[in-house]
Amino acid sequence: MLGILLAIAPAKSSATDPVAAPPYDPAEVVHAFSQDSYIFPNALGDVAASVTTDNTAYHAIYWSGGAQLSADLLHQQTIGYNEFVSGVNDQGDVLVRVANFNAPAVQWLLWRTGRGNTGQTVVQPPIPAATTGYVYMNQQGDLSWQAWLSTAWHTYLWHPGDALATEVPNAGGQPTSWWLIRNRTDPQDPSTVSLVLYNQAGTSYLWNSAQGAQPLTGFPAGASSIVPQFCDATGNIAGVLNLGGQSSLLWFYRQSSGTTFVSSQVCNSGNFSFNNSGQALGHRLSDGAPCVWTLTEDGSGSLGETVHALPLLQTSQGFWSGSPGQLNDSGVVIGVGPGAFDRQVPMLWKPDATGNYGPPFKLQDCLPAHTRWGLSAVYDIDNLGHILGIGLHGGGYALWQLQPLQDTDGNGLPDAWQLAYFSQLGNLPNDDPDHDGLTNIGEYHAGTDPTNPDTDGDLIPDGWEDLHGYNPLLAADAAYQLKHTGLTTLQEYQHGVDPSPRYTLVGLPKSVLQFGYGMPLPTLNAQLQIGINTPITDDDGEVIGSQAFRLRLSGTSFLQDQIHSWNSDQTGSEDNHAWIFNLNSQGKAVGYAMDSSYGYYPYLWSDHQTATGGKLKLITQGGGYAYSVSDGADGTEKVVGMRPVSQHAAPFFWAANGGTPTLIDITPSGYPGGFRSLSTVGINPTGTLVFGSFQDTAYHMHGFLWDPTQTPPDGFSFPPRPDGADYAFIGGNSQGDLLGVRYGSQYLTWDDLPFFWKAGLTAAPVTLPTLGGVSATARAMNNSGLVVGLGMASSGAYHGFLWDPSAGPAGQMVDLNALIDNPSNLWEITDAAAINDHGDIVAEVVFYGTSSTDPNIVPVACPRFLIHLL
Repeated sequence: MLGILLAIAPAKSSATDPVAAPPYDPAEVVHAFSQDSYIFPNALGDVAASVTTDNTAYHAIYWSGGAQLSADLLHQQTIGYNEFVSGVNDQGDVLVRVANFNAPAVQWLLWRTGRGNTGQTVVQPPIPAATTGYVYMNQQGDLSWQAWLSTAWHTYLWHPGDALATEVPNAGGQPTSWWLIRNRTDPQDPSTVSLVLYNQAGTSYLWNSAQGAQPLTGFPAGASSIVPQFCDATGNIAGVLNLGGQSSLLWFYRQSSGTTFVSSQVCNSGNFSFNNSGQALGHRLSDGAPCVWTLTEDGSGSLGETVHALPLLQTSQGFWSGSPGQLNDSGVVIGVGPGAFDRQVPMLWKPDATGNYGPPFKLQDCLPAHTRWGLSAVYDIDNLGHILGIGLHGGGYALWQLQPLQDTDGNGLPDAWQLAYFSQLGNLPNDDPDHDGLTNIGEYHAGTDPTNPDTDGDLIPDGWEDLHGYNPLLAADAAYQLKHTGLTTLQEYQHGVDPSPRYTLVGLPKSVLQFGYGMPLPTLNAQLQIGINTPITDDDGEVIGSQAFRLRLSGTSFLQDQIHSWNSDQTGSEDNHAWIFNLNSQGKAVGYAMDSSYGYYPYLWSDHQTATGGKLKLITQGGGYAYSVSDGADGTEKVVGMRPVSQHAAPFFWAANGGTPTLIDITPSGYPGGFRSLSTVGINPTGTLVFGSFQDTAYHMHGFLWDPTQTPPDGFSFPPRPDGADYAFIGGNSQGDLLGVRYGSQYLTWDDLPFFWKAGLTAAPVTLPTLGGVSATARAMNNSGLVVGLGMASSGAYHGFLWDPSAGPAGQMVDLNALIDNPSNLWEITDAAAINDHGDIVAEVVFYGTSSTDPNIVPVACPRFLIHLL
């Protein structure tokens, strides 16, 4: 078995990483923003959206010039309803679909905000409840929709101020199946509105009230399925000519000449984006590359095209497939590409003077790191370069707008920043004029003074603090004392002590390296015993169960104890189906076992009860799962878990009581919102505190605590929601510290906002930071409060992390990959699942090549390893 001593790799420093990305400044539009919200920007940087703060009702908001416009007038007319924004134009008209909570009735409102410059009004258009749900609006607030009447769809046009809508006749004798509304040619004359109609015969027409319907021309003979998709501000039209299957051709209609151009390059029939400059964004069919098609016109008026491919971003894991989404009138493209584990990474492509595109910028790299914004999705880019999206900020999801900063010399340093510190432009981003170990670009991202080597005045250079994960803007961190060194930060710097813990990698046996979807996480105790599950699969490779093992480290090898099912007759294939959830300091395990009839039963397993092989004690024959066990000698164990009671999952508490066990129901009692079902339950190692979470009758998640010395319904408490958010407790230690997760919807999302709550709960919980990316997921906590899990790095990749609460008010987050030498970058620690009181960690590793000749180290995806603290 492999036991390798590895040197510490220097922590990644922004001092050596030049950033070529254009600088942006994030502005928060709406805090505590749900990712399921409806978002619509206009071309002027304004945003209309539907937001919810209590997960029950959506309300429309309008954000303009950094200020949110009051929607009181709209809310007065929609009390008890959801308000779903469906569109916004440049004069501040917001189209809102209103839905009743208790009935399917739908009405539409036109909220005329005036962009905050004039008085607000609310108009109710005559849109019937039978509408398709598609209602289109132009820049003057004119609306068009379809409604089902009797046996066919009918198309309507309405102008603000009219009492009734006008029905638009069918074009070409065929019912209209798709349509677009164009702007008025005279903004003051409603009669100058026109529509683009697509009928069921596959032909597109232009219609206005004066001339009726006129077919678009210029397409190849016999062409059909000529689908319009976009009208620009001046009346030009663009769309696709479907060729069948996944093949299409783009086409452009020019209003000024009445001519049509059809592209010669076949594209994929998926989604397209268009702008007002005669450009379209899509994917080329021949190679799947994302491309920008640009309509050209020579001096004689002849139309042509150029096609420019968007380069993809290459990483050590291969190419990220580009998935661009929008482009503005300058041809700047925003979109996403999947990072590790297919997580989306927001990106930006910029064209040069010839229209060619260079490699994309990760938008996370465009923001100063000290702003602590984690970007997760992008929606739109306007002609001012403002980018709209969502991400984590200030302990919750927020709707944000990235605003471009002036960077005349293109060095990644904003003009205002350079002039403030150096009184001139043209400063080299990789220079270090104050000799503190941080380059100019590093100082900008850290928020430090490039002319002062110690910005916070704590006697520690900015570069040293940045390198080792401390805050160069916080003087108080000089007095922090990490547990594994016993020195303050200042003492570590003065004595040349590396504050990073040193680790070595120990491989687990091949027989337990694999794992399947839904496998419970490994657990680890102070004796370097690991509780781990490996899947049982059928002939088709489907996971049908699990084998549970306890691994005991002996020298550099592991001994294996298999936990058998509770009947333990070893006569049927189901006999070995057992799962382990928790392992205490004595090596006793709890989980659930499956009998030959596929019944699930909670167990307590201990090798202290027999000389060899261990013994499994059945906790209850009523079914269920045992999730957590306290420390203690035989007969003193306490176990918590879940069992079915009255059609729902209820928590139980089991105490060995010296051989006379008791089993009681501990369903939380006394919470005003009532109890609906259990989500999590655990017990701390000393057996003095039970913690967990449940869903109340309003489908909100809430944490609970229970004192095992009490008898239900006594002993329950319900800590207040952090920031009013739904939350769950997922871990607790012998000191009474709690590990939890809070999230933005009633559905538990494990990678949302993990938090640490110090024993006594007198101080506010601390939200764990990320590794520079969008999110972090906490997995486990030891009795010192050290937390491990996985977090997204700024690259979009997921890495295992170690978080130390003793390093100041916000603690210290460390990437585990910075703690083990990996000079050839052959592997990455992608997750950390368990940690014991010595700081040893069970982690997962992805190999990119053969890293060892040792037969126990195999180049497969995500085997689990023991990361052993020296």
